[in-house]
This record gives sequence, structure tokens and C-alpha cells, in this order.
Amino acid sequence: MSENRPELGHKLTAGHLVGDYRIERSLGSGGMADVYYAIDQRLDRAVALKVLRTVLADDSTYQQRFQQEAKAAAALVHPNIVQIYNIGQDGLLRYIAQEYIPGINLRSYLADQVSELSPPNESAPIDESSNPNFNAKPGRQLPIAETISILLQVLAALNKSANVGIIHRDIKPENIMLTRDGEVKVTDFGLAHIQMGDDLQLTHPGTTLGTPMYMSPEQIQGGPLDIRSDLYSLGVTLFHVLYGRPPFQGETALALAMQHVQAPLPDLEPLREDVPKSLQKLLRRLLAKAPADRFSSPSQVLDYLYEHHRQDLVKCWPDRIIPMPDVSLLQQRSHQPELNAATQKLQTLLAAAPSTSRTSWATLILVVSALLGLAFWVGLRGAGLAKLGLSWPAPDQILAVKQAVYQDIPRQSDVRQQYVWALLNQSSGRVAIWEAVGHYFPASGDPMNRLYGGLAQLQMARLFEKAGDLDQATRRLVSITHDRQMLPLIQAYAWLELAIVERSRDHRDAMKQNVRKALDLRSKINSKKDLEQLDQAVRDMPSDIELYWTPASSDEENK
Repeated sequence: MSENRPELGHKLTAGHLVGDYRIERSLGSGGMADVYYAIDQRLDRAVALKVLRTVLADDSTYQQRFQQEAKAAAALVHPNIVQIYNIGQDGLLRYIAQEYIPGINLRSYLADQVSELSPPNESAPIDESSNPNFNAKPGRQLPIAETISILLQVLAALNKSANVGIIHRDIKPENIMLTRDGEVKVTDFGLAHIQMGDDLQLTHPGTTLGTPMYMSPEQIQGGPLDIRSDLYSLGVTLFHVLYGRPPFQGETALALAMQHVQAPLPDLEPLREDVPKSLQKLLRRLLAKAPADRFSSPSQVLDYLYEHHRQDLVKCWPDRIIPMPDVSLLQQRSHQPELNAATQKLQTLLAAAPSTSRTSWATLILVVSALLGLAFWVGLRGAGLAKLGLSWPAPDQILAVKQAVYQDIPRQSDVRQQYVWALLNQSSGRVAIWEAVGHYFPASGDPMNRLYGGLAQLQMARLFEKAGDLDQATRRLVSITHDRQMLPLIQAYAWLELAIVERSRDHRDAMKQNVRKALDLRSKINSKKDLEQLDQAVRDMPSDIELYWTPASSDEENK
């Protein structure tokens, strides 16, 4: 098969190859890159491919900074951070392959009316520098519970980056991605630093600052930055979410920037009556001009929120991630013209599929145990622990996005049959056959779907590890270990696999800790058969992991 490589300077179109990635369509453009929806041909996986502008790729200083910062950002593995999969070069084209988020960014979500929005570009930034007016058009004000749901997830992402010493430098609604299930993912960690380094002054020759709508005073003045700068930008974003516009506006970038440096925060009381006092206090502290007057870390902000969640936030505190159905409507509309014969065929398969039957939990546990015994622990391997939280495949409404990956994978009558079909066809080595379990049968609201989705995540972790994609293997495993609705048996298996990973890295303490977490879960398993199978699985593992598997002592500690 002849390769369809683009010529330098030519626009990339569907079918072009960049490295291992086949371009499917354009997602949009930002200040430093053009963004495409592409398919990783090795792993049969959708990605957002950022192809850097040639003028930047030719600069040797930029190239070095790009390599350093992009590698650091790629090390951030967390469910609320858009994962960088690969950094590469194809001829003179330099690119970043990152996790594709089937959703829209927060800026689009905050626009006036959903029906009036132009189709959004998922995973793609909006280049604000082309807008000569820095007065933001008022948008909608999000409900308090939805706001807190978004805020907690962004803080979790920033807490992860702060713990490893990475500053985002460009927190704003455009860099916060949303899915219809309410999941939040922060994108473009470190890329502002890649583009402009430490000097972000307005007068820096040869650079375009863009809109300083969300920048901290010290960032605007070119001073030293730490995580408190990101917290200021988060405060501006939070103000925008609550009140429908950022706190400061101006006719020029310079005028707007000086307001961040000098102007007092507007009086919050008359702007919106239902904002709790604790959120108003939080905003004032996040938006303090001096970094020393702000919270010192995302962890401290989280502590503050949890301190008040039993007080004036109790009525609006989300006990779960708040779904955002408008995200689905916007994304679906953005893809309407692209439905083709393959998509229509897949929709026909979905419509013709029999309804899913319910199975009793007792029967389900036996089925899962049998499946695990037959398939999962053969050649058990994986990748290291590096994040918290959960991540689930997109729902069936995203057919147009996934059609290139799933069109040849038949939908079965129920989730169990889908998993069994994947088991029978696993010799193909395709990630997509396992991902289709969650794609056709989303976990939300259905414990049976969630269970088999977790099993499919375990299988995918093994495939990613074999392909050398350790970060993705980690994401699959940790999504199980921190899913509070997942069965303890499945979580225990995931922790044990993570223990094997730490063993391969010669991280003995981490290995022992992960075995201990699996042991803690063992104490929550009531089925004697499940306990026997779990213990047998450990006996089939390396001897030093078995050495730390001491159910008797664990049971005694948990009495």
C-alpha cells in the first residue's frame, strides 16, 4: 500500500499520514498548531493530533524547549488531564499525539444559547489573538452544583501537576474540555511555556501574547511563576462560570492586562444572588493580586471546599459528577455533515440489536469469576500507578466520532455477550474490540455495564503494555482501582497488576503498597469462591508478590 504523506506547506486532509497517524478531519487551529482528528494505525485508537506550525518547528531554541516541556507534560497521567501519547517528527512536521476528548471546551459551553453556537472543535484551542476586542460577550451562568463539579475536577488536575512541579501557565475555559457525562479534562499543560518560555511580557519581541483575559498579574509582568499563578487563572475562570463573564475587560490587550495588575475585583454581591458566601470568599482569595495572599496549592483549595461542603455548600454539593447533556447536543451537531455509509450501517446494527436482558448479581459474579479464570490472568502484566479517578469510554451518541474504529465490530445483544465476543476475537490484538464493550454499553447508571467495562479496561491495559504504551495501561488500571462503584474483586485484581508493574520497575515499596491495597479489598469480598480464586491468582504471580500476600494478618487487622 502506498503511503499518502503530505508535502511540506500543504494543508493536511483526510487520508494523509503523519507518522503512524492517519488524518480523518480537521478539528481546528490554535496559536501554535493545527489540530486534527486522527487514527493511530498501530493501536487502532482515535487521537487529537497537533501538528506544529512550520515557523515554530524550524526554530532550534523552540525545538529544544518543545522536547523538554512536552516530555514533562506527557508524564502527567491523571483522569482529569488530557494525556499526551506521543511526541514525534515526520520529515519537517513536528507533532503531538494526545488523548481525543469527544466533547467541547468550556468556552463553547458558556456561550449564550446552545442553539446559537457555531459547531465547536473538540480538543482544539481557539486562537484569541485574532480578536481585537477584549470585552467578553456575557454568557450563561452555570448552576452552582455543576460549577463545583467542574471546579473539583480542574483542581484535581492542578494538584497532580503541582505535585510534580509542572505549571500550566494557560488555565482558561478554552483549555478545559467537557464531556456529556460531566467529566472534565485539562489540556495543553506546559504548552504556553513551550511557546514563549519564561518571558511572557507584552513587549517581548517576536511573540504574540494573545488575550491576557485569564493571566495572573505576575505572569503579565514577566515575574517568576509558581502554582499560585495557575490558581489565579482558575479564579478568573471560576468567576466567568459563575457570573457569565470574566471579572476584567478592556478594549486592548494592554488595557485588560493592567486591570489584572491594578484594578480591584468587582463587588460580587449584586452580580448573582445564589452564589454561596464561601464561593465568594474563595474567589476573592484566588484573585488576590499578590501570590502570597492566595491559596498556596490546589490541595489547600480542595481542603477549603471540603471544609464548607457541610456548611453553606451542602445544598449544592455534587454527590457525583454532574452530566452536561448540552455537550452531546453541540458535539453531535458539529458532526452531522460527516455521517457516511459506514456510520449509517453501524446505526442500523444498533437499532436491530435485541434489548439487553438483566442478569441477577449472583449469576453475574459467577460469570465474571469464570471469565477471569479463563482469560485475564494468563500472562498478567501492566503499567505503573500515576493517577487518581475514573475514566469511561464515550456513550453511543458519539457514533460519528468512533465510526472509523468500530464499524467492523458487531454489537452483541448485551454487555456480557460483547465481552465474550471480545474474548473469542482477542487474537487480533486490537484495543478496539475491548473498547467497544464500553462504547456499545456505557457504564453510567448500569452496574452490569460498569462491571464488564472494568473487565475490558483490564484487558486493554495488557494490550497497551505489550505495545509499549505504559501511560495508557496505567490509565486503564487506575480507572478501576478508584471507581467506587466497581466490585472489590475487580479492583483487587487491578491493584495486583499494578503491583507487578512496580516490581518490574524495581519499586519494591510501591509494589508492597499495591499488594496491601489489594489485601484491604480482599477483606470486603464475601464470596468464598471469589476469595479462593483471588488467592489462586496470587499464587500464579511472581513469588515476591506472593510473599506479601498475607490474608490472615490482613483479616486480623480489619476486625
